[in-house]
Amino acid sequence: MKRHKKIISLMAVGAVSVLLLIAICHCIVVWNAASKTYDNVEAIPHNKVGLLLATSPITPGGAHNFYFDNRIKAADELYKAGKIDFIIASGGDYRQSQKNGCDKPGAIRDSLVARGIPENRIILDYEETTMRNSIYKARQIFELDSVTLISQKYHNERAIFLAERCNINAVGYNAEPSPIRKNRIKNTLREYLARVKMFGSILFAGTPSFSAQTPNDDLITSTTLPVEIVDTCGLRIYYPNYSKIDLVCGEMPSKDDESVIMFAEAAFTGELLDEFSHKNISSSHVSNGEYYSGFLCKRNRGVFTYYNGEPHFVYQGGFLKVPWPKYMESALRESAHYGGCGFAQEMMIHEGKEIPHTRSASNTNEFRALCMIDGKLVVADSKGRVKFGDFIKTLLQVGATEALYLDMGPGWNYSWYRDANGNAVEIHSTPTKYATNWITFYK
Repeated sequence: MKRHKKIISLMAVGAVSVLLLIAICHCIVVWNAASKTYDNVEAIPHNKVGLLLATSPITPGGAHNFYFDNRIKAADELYKAGKIDFIIASGGDYRQSQKNGCDKPGAIRDSLVARGIPENRIILDYEETTMRNSIYKARQIFELDSVTLISQKYHNERAIFLAERCNINAVGYNAEPSPIRKNRIKNTLREYLARVKMFGSILFAGTPSFSAQTPNDDLITSTTLPVEIVDTCGLRIYYPNYSKIDLVCGEMPSKDDESVIMFAEAAFTGELLDEFSHKNISSSHVSNGEYYSGFLCKRNRGVFTYYNGEPHFVYQGGFLKVPWPKYMESALRESAHYGGCGFAQEMMIHEGKEIPHTRSASNTNEFRALCMIDGKLVVADSKGRVKFGDFIKTLLQVGATEALYLDMGPGWNYSWYRDANGNAVEIHSTPTKYATNWITFYK
């Protein structure tokens, strides 16, 4: 009897230990993924690549798989919202796919293309069948240091933990679960065990190695978008991949000029003249290497110049007490000397700090700025009407070290950029004939 009680006690201790282990593994994964998964496409940050964690379009029993449909829908939402530029379709050894007739990456590709996503934005990953392998390959072969994971929330949480072990900064976009309650319960129970297994593989399994190379493994690194777009903190930030910048005056850049990848109205325009005049552009400016004089504008306490392949921001400091500071004039003259471009505008941020500005902080409008963020020259738009002071604070929040106002308002806010297919995508729809000058980025 005593021996029987001892066995029961050991079994009870063992069962409690197993349950405790499952609970600990589960809690670690959930805690680690806190605030890193998203249900709202507007809130999730931009990543160049989305990794769609594969599942079959049909269940092992031959039934329709809603998990597959919902992951496809989630990937489609991300891509069309500009939150990802490429989609890796993971999941399955190619030879095994041919044998059992279930080509998971191929099914993902076909479903995404049917929704209008370009095929050249989809990378097929044929490398075994596990999420672990997909993530290791994302780091080792695709050389990703950030990624958006696309799956159901429970799956994303575990994938984030694995990605971070591979030094990948990961977020997850949560696809909807299956509408069938039995399927949800089954997958939840299986996930508890999968989390324990994951920790076991981290502790005891070796690093996966990859021998199969897909034909488009290098597509992500070899393809550069003309303009990359990031939506964050109420801003839409445009990152032009330019080789040249100029200030175009008089005639708006044409969509037929395929060398142009983006432009935006730059300096203020004076009187509403039907005929163009350089003297109707605020302050001195440089276009195509030529220096021109414009009208004095006291708001203009900063200068942007571009020459010898480098952007420069010059700030006069303090409030304007002289007609035109000599060193701002000198900056423009220097740009003209080197065949560059330049213009003056309202400075908002210089060397990482908000500087005094003449426009009221409570002035409410849509705003646009030419900025330096993470060492890159970008154009940042507010998403809707905001207070000027809040716009500046948001620019500082996203890391802007320089910010110069770009002319905005009905008509003046019209601009466009090139998408991945070379098409001109309009930002605001109606231009004004009174616009006079545009900072223009060339491929």
